[in-house]
Amino acid sequence: MARVLEQTRAVVLDSDALCELLSPDQAPSVAEAIRGQILARGHKMSVFGHLNNNPLSMVVYAHGLGPADGAGAEQILRAAELSAAATATIAPEALQVINACRSSGRRVALVSAHCPEAVETVLTLSGLRPLVGPVIGRGPITTTWNFHTISDLLRVTMLEMGEQPADCAVVGLSVAATWAAQEAGAHGIGVVNKLVNRKHLAKFGAVVVASLPALAAALTTVHPTPL
Repeated sequence: MARVLEQTRAVVLDSDALCELLSPDQAPSVAEAIRGQILARGHKMSVFGHLNNNPLSMVVYAHGLGPADGAGAEQILRAAELSAAATATIAPEALQVINACRSSGRRVALVSAHCPEAVETVLTLSGLRPLVGPVIGRGPITTTWNFHTISDLLRVTMLEMGEQPADCAVVGLSVAATWAAQEAGAHGIGVVNKLVNRKHLAKFGAVVVASLPALAAALTTVHPTPL
């Protein structure tokens, strides 16, 4: 961990570590709304479409049916994200990481699978917008979503920050985040959580930390090596 942090001048934080924008209880209803719109347009639906409760996956599915179907699905998901953002709360542990980055001279950006406007809303309502640099989220047309999509978003984020990938660490809660970090040429820091264990997070060369508070403590203690 120390070696990675010594090389880290900027941190890209996965927004899932910041807050839970669409909870597991909310997501199925959004997927169902997209499904209902598709059926109302007269489309037949595959078994996958009928059983899928992932809103983003349903957006991709809708785009496969046609541009208008995809646009309608995008609108449903974006509206749900913006509505959820109005009441979302920042995880105190994520704020610790942001403050630790700032106190150690590191810049912070956010990358997200959600629409950037929703993440911006969460930051603004929480009074944290001045503490964070670029917020890069899902684009307005999502015809595909996979690990490569996430690595592309990371590249855009680091470009917006004006930082080289080798000077950046991506902090994520998923294997997708750690894989994308490696693919984009950045350091990966996986945070152990109830959904993903240490072994899986470390699979793609990421260093793994037990919790966000532990990462905040490490960021405060280990400063970047002077240029």
